Amino acid sequence: MGKRSRWLALAVAVGALAGLAGCGSATDLPVFAEAQGPEDLLPADGTPNVIEGLDASTTRLLWEDAGATFYAARMAGSDAAVTCLVIFRGEEGVSGCGGLPVTVGLVGRPDYRLEAADLPNGSDQWTRVAEYLYEAKKPTEKGTP
Repeated sequence: MGKRSRWLALAVAVGALAGLAGCGSATDLPVFAEAQGPEDLLPADGTPNVIEGLDASTTRLLWEDAGATFYAARMAGSDAAVTCLVIFRGEEGVSGCGGLPVTVGLVGRPDYRLEAADLPNGSDQWTRVAEYLYEAKKPTEKGTP
């Protein structure tokens, strides 16, 4: 399995598990009430299976860091209870979808969590990096992409 495949497989697996864990806490993100701007659009040549599964009119840019862009979106054909965290490095993308919170794990990088409510100050596991977006304080120990 290539590096890209491992990165994608891990992110999908963690996102799916997070979605199951969050089934009881479906809350919509206020960012979806804002108008979509040009900065909110996903890369046109991005990973097809990530882009095709999303409702393109709902993507919202949350944060950019070290060549990675982080978006909130809704899954195509779903209701507001299914929210996605989408991460792109250049044209390669990964996503995790489910009820909030949604967590996406990246090999060799910290996990990222999409959350509707603020986590308590001084959380020992998560650092807020943008509105609705948190980064795990410890990177995953599953290797490097």
